[in-house]
Amino acid sequence: MTDQPASHSVAQDLLSHLHVIDVSTPIARDCARFLASLGARVTRLEREALSADPDSLRDQVAKADILVESFMPGDMAAMGLGYEALSQVNPGLIQVSITPFGQSGPYARYKGGELVAAALAGTLYQMGEKDGSPVREPGDANFFHACGAGAAGAMLAEFARRKTGRGQLVDIAAQEMGAGRATVALVKHMLGDTVPGRNGQAIDMGNGPSRVLWPLKDALAFYMEGKPGTPPAEQMDDWIEEETGKRPAPSHDMDTVAAFLASMTEEEAIAKTRARKIRLMSVSSPQDVAEDVQLAARGFFTQGESGKQPGYFIKAIARDEA
Repeated sequence: MTDQPASHSVAQDLLSHLHVIDVSTPIARDCARFLASLGARVTRLEREALSADPDSLRDQVAKADILVESFMPGDMAAMGLGYEALSQVNPGLIQVSITPFGQSGPYARYKGGELVAAALAGTLYQMGEKDGSPVREPGDANFFHACGAGAAGAMLAEFARRKTGRGQLVDIAAQEMGAGRATVALVKHMLGDTVPGRNGQAIDMGNGPSRVLWPLKDALAFYMEGKPGTPPAEQMDDWIEEETGKRPAPSHDMDTVAAFLASMTEEEAIAKTRARKIRLMSVSSPQDVAEDVQLAARGFFTQGESGKQPGYFIKAIARDEA
């Protein structure tokens, strides 16, 4: 295998034969961005222009491969631009529709953004401190996953179109993306098990909550609390005894571990745990991610119209160049 330049990725050419029309709202725009990162040519039409001149979309769709939209179900049909009408203009059209609740069902016409989707998907129920109220995740996590599913669905539909010549409607609901992300809690409920609730700085892998976020002197660290008597707990106890001359009592005492980690800088903690093979890692801020040497080395970031931005959806390297 030969080394490739950091910026090399044939992913930029994977969809270079496709033309995408994007009439989505900002919350669903990542779908077209993902397709663009794979080489698709994206033309964006503003909703206002579309409402004023519906024929503009028909003209564009006649020559396009994929349409990405996030209108409420029925709104495009009311303008004569529903999928059935557009597929008559272009039988090979692949339409990706990203909405809070999908194109069918009793909630289909309900309005809602990320917070509503998270609440009705069950993800909001699990976010926050143990004894506190639910807390919204940063960003638009469920719609972000919906955009990824929309891009993947479009590629699958394109694969089918090569065989049949026909397009498809890819129906994506943000609520369903959230329900999928909350699968563990959902399945536990269905099986009659204890449903994990809000655990704040802890995570429950099935054996009760374990704390994972710990303040350092200048940052945060991810370290999964070891259960007393287990090798991870013994490793931490040994390290604390080495550094302080005093072994935690009881084993892996939370207050002792917290005070010990808080006495170190991020650089010190990472270096010392790496030497001892203790599974502790730093928690990156957005600035840390933007400056991450691994992401930079792989060419993840690109220069967009507004500056540096996340790049590819998928990285691919040609087999004859690998």
